[in-house]
Amino acid sequence: MTDKTIPIVIGGVIVAVSGYLLYRTIKKGKEALLNPVVHYASVDDTISANHIAASLNIPSSLINTGAGASDIINQLINYSTIITLGGSEANSIYREAVALGFVSPLTTPGQKVVKLIQMAGKPVWLVAGYDPADTYAAAQDFVNKFR
Repeated sequence: MTDKTIPIVIGGVIVAVSGYLLYRTIKKGKEALLNPVVHYASVDDTISANHIAASLNIPSSLINTGAGASDIINQLINYSTIITLGGSEANSIYREAVALGFVSPLTTPGQKVVKLIQMAGKPVWLVAGYDPADTYAAAQDFVNKFR
């Protein structure tokens, strides 16, 4: 920080830094979401995405299901933390996480995942289930981590 940079902090949220950055931090326990966005690639996950976005007051973004994981992360470059919804069927970020060994494929009804990984230098929360109902259950678990 230069001597002209004055961060304004209100309740753990930095609202201005040098007039260039606007970050919103959501904290609970040791974990924090810094400048987050909710990403979902399938309209089937709209309810889950809206649940997280409304509960934690953060933006959400539907991105073309044909986009690759790195393309999606590049489209969300202005956000520090990505919360991505949906399993391998719908979400290329989840598919890549499986390929890299970060998570297992979802193969059985009732399975769900809420896991923080690093991808392309960014924290990425995987919030996924075997089907849209299981993804919604994972979204509820995720929201409860930060309430």
